[in-house]
Amino acid sequence: MNEIKKCPKCKEDIKFDAKKCKHCGADLRNWIERHKILTVLISMFFLITITNIFGNVDNSKIDSTNYSSQKTQIIKITATKLIEEYDENEVSAKQKYEGKFLQITGTIEDIGSDITGDPYIILNSRFGLSGVQCVFPKTQISNISKLKKGSEVTIIGKNIGNILNIVLKDCSF
Repeated sequence: MNEIKKCPKCKEDIKFDAKKCKHCGADLRNWIERHKILTVLISMFFLITITNIFGNVDNSKIDSTNYSSQKTQIIKITATKLIEEYDENEVSAKQKYEGKFLQITGTIEDIGSDITGDPYIILNSRFGLSGVQCVFPKTQISNISKLKKGSEVTIIGKNIGNILNIVLKDCSF
């Protein structure tokens, strides 16, 4: 069937499934089809935001005093090594590290706060891309404010997964 519709720009008859008007050249694709890269970036932003807000995180905050009773469960690793393992085989790294407490050492690349106001630092990012994002409770803001980019730190936190960055929640020094 050859269904016809009117071009929204010039009001001439065109095929119903036309992507471009043969009369005026108007692009008739929907916004998502015209802006594929922007659509992907916006989708990723919302996915990251939703994951950070509603992620599979134990809501009971863990402070450094609780870690002493869990020392056998803490995995010591550098940020560089953790990133390499995720890059090498993400499935294996997830099995090995996700849901576990990590004591991670690395160089501070970025310091900020997320959409909920929780402070974070990013360790060992590559070209501003994936690194290890350590998210702290708001009670740590005064400690975070004393840090400087380029400093080496050791942090303990629970690895909740890889979403652009490898994310550790409820972190402490």
